[in-house]
Amino acid sequence: MTQRRFSSLVVRGGLLLVCAGVPLVQAAAPTAVATFHSLGLYWSPDGAAAGQTVNVRYRASGSSAWKTGQPLWFDGTAVEFRGSLVQLAPNTTYEVDLSIAGGAAASLLATTWSESFPIAETVTLPESSPETLVISRGGTKNGYVLYTHAPGKAAVIDVQNQRNYDIEIRASYVIIRGVTLKGASHHGIYFPSSGAYTDVVIEENDISGWGAVEGAFGVGYEAAIRVAGNAQVKRVIIQRNRIHHPRADTNSWCENRDGTRDSACGTHPLGPAPIRLTDTGGNHVIRYNDIYSDDEHYFYDGIGGQGSDNAGFPVRDSDVYGNYIERCWDNPIEAEGSNINTRIWGNYIDRSYAIIGITPVTGGPVYIWRNVINAARKGPFSDDPAQASKFIKSGSGGVGRVFIYHNTLLQPSAPLHGVTEGVANNASGGTASNMVARNNIFAVTDGTKNSINDSNSAQNDYDYDLYNGKIPSGKELHGIKGNPQYDPLNAAGEYALAATSPGYNGGVVLPGFNDDFVGSAPDMGAYEKGAARLEFGVNAYQGAPTPTVLPTVTNLRRTDTH
Repeated sequence: MTQRRFSSLVVRGGLLLVCAGVPLVQAAAPTAVATFHSLGLYWSPDGAAAGQTVNVRYRASGSSAWKTGQPLWFDGTAVEFRGSLVQLAPNTTYEVDLSIAGGAAASLLATTWSESFPIAETVTLPESSPETLVISRGGTKNGYVLYTHAPGKAAVIDVQNQRNYDIEIRASYVIIRGVTLKGASHHGIYFPSSGAYTDVVIEENDISGWGAVEGAFGVGYEAAIRVAGNAQVKRVIIQRNRIHHPRADTNSWCENRDGTRDSACGTHPLGPAPIRLTDTGGNHVIRYNDIYSDDEHYFYDGIGGQGSDNAGFPVRDSDVYGNYIERCWDNPIEAEGSNINTRIWGNYIDRSYAIIGITPVTGGPVYIWRNVINAARKGPFSDDPAQASKFIKSGSGGVGRVFIYHNTLLQPSAPLHGVTEGVANNASGGTASNMVARNNIFAVTDGTKNSINDSNSAQNDYDYDLYNGKIPSGKELHGIKGNPQYDPLNAAGEYALAATSPGYNGGVVLPGFNDDFVGSAPDMGAYEKGAARLEFGVNAYQGAPTPTVLPTVTNLRRTDTH
């Protein structure tokens, strides 16, 4: 059995033996849950209590250099320390050491997911079909069943509103790749509400035209990809799909369901959604998708699936990153529920209302970092009340830890509208606690608006942010009030701060999140000047230019180039 030494400590299989004549103390073995780029860490040592700090260090197995991770958060209800290691390499084994100052220590090995899936069998789909594809044959972890088109051909399933779904999934270890799905009367891809279906990869597909119509608008909660209340659905990977143009529109806050205008902007949106996974088993990855439409086919939410407060979406151990999302009348990303080791980063969001919904976070921690927000709106009319919008919609009495790091709120020129509230901690019948914000650009439309609106601010920690609006008294002691200035030499879609801007080299070091900063300190906002740029959508990080032009600060993306 291998042994690794911590000065006077010897760790065997995660158990601490205190040497030099001191009585033996046993620490429970920590565990980890992986995705491609993250590890969720869990540890419940004897005597675990609030006020203790669990220090984290990690390295790729075989590497000599240790890195520092963010300390774990203590959940007093579960009597458990939890947290995540992020920005890791796929298919890599990591050594992780955990220690409490003057107390227990433990270690573990954990391996991130491989991005290569072994294929045991390929099912070639016909070029055209009007019938639902029911997938009842799956594979194993050693070999998936791949459903795809023939080489050099297309595979189109268009059920022409005559079938509920284009595809129904009733198997595990399945890959659906490169299929065009159209015309489902309810959901494009559907998982039944009972049965264990795990390890499903949905990639490189084109999904449109789903959902039923109810009066002037679409039926609520019908989605291109849908799971409704099945806790046995786990490890769904949704990547590099184009999801666009549902059959019907969604009403905005400023439209009644009969299509007339609601001048008070008090009608909750309801209609089709791109991805809706409700009360599943979690451990999902949703990445590098293009979610887009036009002004006559808005979405309800984008990626989400609000359900029970103790589950919801994405439940736990899940990542949402690298997506381009636009035209959602409610939440482009709706991460509401337990949110245990949930990570949301590197998404570009445009023309939507309450950008990231976290009402509530009952477990946590959830990490929200390096997202970029462009235009925002509450309704389709230019005079809808101030075109009010929010970046972080928190509340409902959420008590789980939330970390909000390095996000950027852009302010496009008129007639487009920007975000009017950075953090809005007052939603859905209560305020949240345990929120931490660092290194964000909370630039709202003007100084009369709230960069941070939080009546519960004593329970939350805001600092080192660049802001131009109002904030709670006593917060942002190291923050900077001012307007960001972006480097005029930036390529389209990049928003690094100019060297003369407030917030340039103005951030604080956040272990595991910005260790690779350039300059004397991290820049505030999503982009670090001089570092690799962020990429979004189906061609992100593949070495190829994206086929559509991402917006500059004053221009919107053109969806008609798809």
